[in-house]
Amino acid sequence: MNIRHIAAFALACLLLPGAANAAEAQTPVASPPATSIGLAFGRGLDVNLPNLPGKLASGDLPWDDSRFVGLYASREGRTLGQASALLDRTWFRNVRQGFTGSLLKHSGLQTNWEAGVAYTLATPALRLGPVATSLKVGGGYSYAFSRPSYEDGPFAEPDRRYRGQFLLLVENHWRLADSDKWSVVLRVHHRSGVYGLVAPRNVGSNFLAVGVERRL
Repeated sequence: MNIRHIAAFALACLLLPGAANAAEAQTPVASPPATSIGLAFGRGLDVNLPNLPGKLASGDLPWDDSRFVGLYASREGRTLGQASALLDRTWFRNVRQGFTGSLLKHSGLQTNWEAGVAYTLATPALRLGPVATSLKVGGGYSYAFSRPSYEDGPFAEPDRRYRGQFLLLVENHWRLADSDKWSVVLRVHHRSGVYGLVAPRNVGSNFLAVGVERRL
């Protein structure tokens, strides 16, 4: 298996569960509110976020010498249906709200610590034979505790580093259908200035990460 096959598989893992859930191809597996902790390893990609799906599909992944290892903790609470009567009769009633916190240690092109928190929405798990898969997306705030030198863009001010940035998480979880204790997680970890809102355009970073997560 070459890098193109691996990239194509990763893209399918990130995108197909949401499409399958939206089509209600299978009966979702209900999951109660829970707290989870996880460990992940990520590597930086020299690509803008809108171009990332195409790069994954083609296998043309421009890896950078920037890595992180980190801890994630998440709490899933009420569903959208429980929070709003307007959504109680729609498919979105089973989408569960939550929060994810992260603490990462970077190495390579930057050596800072990074902490972040994101509000998340998680789809019900879709059962595919012996396994179940779900999609989680989240947005929030990330802060670098020292100079994030890897994240400079062409419009950044000279010698300035933008420590506080927008955080976007896109996660695909895989587990055994009959056990929700352990999951394998594929994650896109994205920091950006939100097109100039909190930092100049093209300041930020994209990491592709893999990890394990345990439900407590």
